[in-house]
Order: sequence, then C-alpha cells, then structure tokens
Amino acid sequence: MNTALLTELFGGAGRYKALRCLFEFADRPFATRELAVAAGIDPGNASRWLRRWADIGLLERHTERGQTLFQASSDPALMPLKLLVQQDSEMAQLLRARLESLEEAVDAAAIFGSAARGETNAGSDIDLLLIGPKLSRLSAQAHFKPAGRKLGRPVNVQVFTPQAWQAALESGDPFVHDIIAKPMVTLKGPSMLRKPEDFYKEGSKVFRKAPVNGESIQGWVKIAGGKVADANRKENSPTTRLGKPRSLSASRRAVPSGRR
Repeated sequence: MNTALLTELFGGAGRYKALRCLFEFADRPFATRELAVAAGIDPGNASRWLRRWADIGLLERHTERGQTLFQASSDPALMPLKLLVQQDSEMAQLLRARLESLEEAVDAAAIFGSAARGETNAGSDIDLLLIGPKLSRLSAQAHFKPAGRKLGRPVNVQVFTPQAWQAALESGDPFVHDIIAKPMVTLKGPSMLRKPEDFYKEGSKVFRKAPVNGESIQGWVKIAGGKVADANRKENSPTTRLGKPRSLSASRRAVPSGRR
C-alpha cells in the first residue's frame, strides 16, 4: 500500500499516523500523550483530533482513574477503514518484507483471523495464509519467526498449493471459506483470494463469477470446464429426464379413446 496515497487521503501525515496507530491497535485504549508518542505526532494536534474524532463517533471515549482514554470504535461500519489502514500497518510491512526474502515462490499471501480484524489480545497470534506451488509449512513457519519476535506475537502459517486452494474453494471446505468470508489483509495476489460470493452452487455443480477481462467476458464460468456440456446433455436427454421413449403406437394406446 502506498503510504503517500494514504497520507493524502487522510488529510496529512500526522492525521494518518494517528489513525493508523489507533486502528492497528484497535483493542488498546490510548491517553493523549501516549498516542502522540506511539504515533510520533505533536501532542497538541493529538488532543484536538482525538476529541473531534470521538465527537463524531470515529473513536470511543471513556475515563479511567481520572484519565480520558480513546480507542478505535467497534462499529462494524468502520471495518473498511480498519482494513485500509492495516494495509500499511507495522505488521503488514514486516510480513511483506519477510515475504520478499522467502526463497520459494508465493502466488498469494494474506493475514487473516483476529489480527486482520483488529481484535487481538495478549494471547493472540498472527494467522498468515500462503499459497504457492512448493511451499513447506515447516520452513515457512521458521522463516516468519523473526517477524513474530519483532511484533511480540507468534506467526501461525497456513500453506496451500494453488491446486489444493482451488479444490478447497470448489468443495466448500469450511476452514477455507471461513478465511475468505471474514476480513483479510492482502499482502500479495488478491485475485486468488476469492470471496464466497464469487461462487454459485446449484445442486452438485459449482460456478465461479469471473471478472470481466481476458479470463471471461461472459460473467459466469463453470469451474469444471468442459464437463458442463456433457452434464447438460445427460440431464436433458429423454432417457434421463423422461425415462426410455415409447413408440408412437404405444403413446397412442395410452391416450383415452374419447380424447383422440
């Protein structure tokens, strides 16, 4: 994610740093000076922004031991904002850096689970999904261990080959569909991380809604490829749908004489 773009979007570097800190650590309440130090911003600006953001519902405000604390709002409507700032969070930056130094090829990578939702606590780990043709979970786990030490929580890596990932999507694997049904912080290859709504199931058939590009200009594409024509021919044949066809003479004999 382009930091300069986000800085412009949020109206300045200071405002962006403050919001990124608040929503990256959404489970943590901040006093004004505490946020100023953590985000590296002016305390006076921090005080003004925190009050304003609490007034409009962007933050939650409460008093503890005579001190006013501010925390990112838990309003579900703000989840897109939380995901946006997490694209450039310290966690995402560290994991992207480790991802680039991984020797094995990675087609797609994303943070999922509580870390992606901003719902971590002291015992939470960081769930990381990697999709690649020759990845070893054991070696990937070891590779991301230094990032976990820097972030103060272990990185739990889940590894899939592209074929295994696609098969799990098509079969409705509960674990995989739970991953993509909930917020993710995409680190690489978003096109492989399809959402459940990208799929359409009818009976035993699974269809995928493809993007309108070179891959498909027809909207809906059968995942099983050429099998759809054979399936349609079989399902719509007289033998399958109506039973074995009868002769014309037999059909006539079956019609009551008064209705000929």
